[in-house]
Amino acid sequence: MPRLKAIFAAASAVVALPLISATPAAAVDYPATYGTYNIQNYHSEKCLFAPSAAAESPVVQADCAGYADQRWYLFPGPEPSPLSSDQCLGQRTGQEARLLPCNSHADTQWRFYTINEADPQWKLIQNRATGHCLVPQSTALNAPIMQGICDFSAHDQWWRFT
Repeated sequence: MPRLKAIFAAASAVVALPLISATPAAAVDYPATYGTYNIQNYHSEKCLFAPSAAAESPVVQADCAGYADQRWYLFPGPEPSPLSSDQCLGQRTGQEARLLPCNSHADTQWRFYTINEADPQWKLIQNRATGHCLVPQSTALNAPIMQGICDFSAHDQWWRFT
């Protein structure tokens, strides 16, 4: 299974999300290749940001600046690649997105759904455990990343890998 994982260096970070297979009713579309990406929200124009490498740390959004702590590593799983951190993007029912230990649990596994085949860069990011999609609480700097019922028409749930 593919994943996205946090890669943390001394003062910088890159985080990861695991990917999983789609349900039969919908197709999953992965970014073109495994590697590191910024994950940018369409509505806020901000990127996912992991301000701390500690487990259970919340994930927020920040201005996309290309810093290492905004980079997320997409990798195949189920076991994490040997990187400098074992933290992955995770989400539990009723909680905001946070860093969790990379493992084969569904709360750190994600599905990606293309919004529009005519412009395939934008995707919904759905957590396997909760069935909900990533959505910033607001467009503000450092707004927490929450979970909401997946809605292809909700621009605040659209994300791209850059």
